[in-house]
Amino acid sequence: MRKPYGRLLMAILMASSAWLAVESAQSQPSVAVITGEIRDPTSREITFGYESPSALESSEQRLVLDSLDRFVFELPVVRGIPVWGHYERGRSIFFVEPGDSLHIVVEEGAYSFSGPNADNSRFIAELGPRFRSSRLGGYKDLEVEDFKRQVEQWRRERFEFLAEGREKYTLSPRYIDYATANFNYEWAELMMAYPTNYRVVNGHENGDITPEYYDFLQEIPLVDEKAIGTGSYRWFLGLFLDWEDRNLSEAIQTQVDSIYTTPVGRTWNLAKRYDIAKQQLEGRVLYWFLAGELIAGFKRGGSEAFALTYRRWEDFQQINPHPEYNEPVQAALDEALKLQPGQPAPAFTLDDLDGQPVSLGQFKGQVVLLDFWSSWCKPCISDLPNLRKIKKKTVGWPVVFFNISLDVDEAAWRKAVDKHEIEGVHVRADGWSTEVTESYQVSVLPAYYLVDSQGLILDRLYSIGDTDEIVATIEKSL
Repeated sequence: MRKPYGRLLMAILMASSAWLAVESAQSQPSVAVITGEIRDPTSREITFGYESPSALESSEQRLVLDSLDRFVFELPVVRGIPVWGHYERGRSIFFVEPGDSLHIVVEEGAYSFSGPNADNSRFIAELGPRFRSSRLGGYKDLEVEDFKRQVEQWRRERFEFLAEGREKYTLSPRYIDYATANFNYEWAELMMAYPTNYRVVNGHENGDITPEYYDFLQEIPLVDEKAIGTGSYRWFLGLFLDWEDRNLSEAIQTQVDSIYTTPVGRTWNLAKRYDIAKQQLEGRVLYWFLAGELIAGFKRGGSEAFALTYRRWEDFQQINPHPEYNEPVQAALDEALKLQPGQPAPAFTLDDLDGQPVSLGQFKGQVVLLDFWSSWCKPCISDLPNLRKIKKKTVGWPVVFFNISLDVDEAAWRKAVDKHEIEGVHVRADGWSTEVTESYQVSVLPAYYLVDSQGLILDRLYSIGDTDEIVATIEKSL
């Protein structure tokens, strides 16, 4: 018989409170050792994806099996983190903590685990399939109370499954905290995003959203150090700090009024978010969040965005007491410098629609607008009218529109080119993890670059909404 949800959550929080006092004082990484073997291997490589000790970046590590089909992976961790294992077409998520020794056996695509905290990974192996197909209903005509029932059921089912897992497995306090924070902040993120998602799908605001709707913000803390490293927590903070002026209950309005003196738009704005975060967040959460904003700012590109981010970076170095957050920001800056105006555009060669190799260098003497896109990317398709405006205004000029698709599905790529009548040169990069996407630091779509006739970067475009300005930039370079 399942226990009431409220008591389950309280028990989980109380059980981990003692450990949290110790965890909050720790910041230095410790090594977790992952060993394993592949039985009857069909490939000599296994790949692991993981989060950096600073919880600011994700990385991948490819390991080659030894002569006995084994591998060893040493991973520095500060707190418990999920790790993704990829072998051939099989994939599994497991959890490691500082000092862990986790052993993995992969056989016929299935993963098994042993070691002191192996129960965490065994539970995750059940959690994933249990909720893989669990999705909220569409937002078309989805009214407030129906949505709230759906999203509360979504959270309740996960906590009930976690409670059942604690009876079946010996789950560590670190994993319980990780799962608790992830479920709570993903729920809060869904609640925060509902008004916008409803508006986008239905074409109008939902007038039934009352001030009391936002009282859910009183249920979870804004500053929660144990939630650092969960993707849902950063997304939640981003949505909260991008707050628009809303009709709120008195309790929540007081909280929001203490942060904002003017309405803030939904568009990502580093300057506003950075400054507001300094007012509202504190402790390690503040510097972790600010560092992530700076990394995103350097990666998003555009000369104006770069200059703005650099000014905030100078401020961050003065106020940040956690040196481990400086290194990843500096690394992002170093990479961004390679793609600033005047730097050589990275060379690449990809196959076009006819299967013929096409290189960027073939277009020396012409200005090139590089457009990284995909058939499944709705913002990419929404940008097509602006691209057509630019093409129309530059007819007869030596300008090449070079479209680089990240579609893994070749048929979907070809279909989208025909369906939307996308003009220009077309090549395909076969997904995110390719040489060209890494060279141009493409982390979101769409992404645009202007390359001059000498093969030097003119600019990285954050958007193409101001077509006149883009056309003027192209004209000046001719």
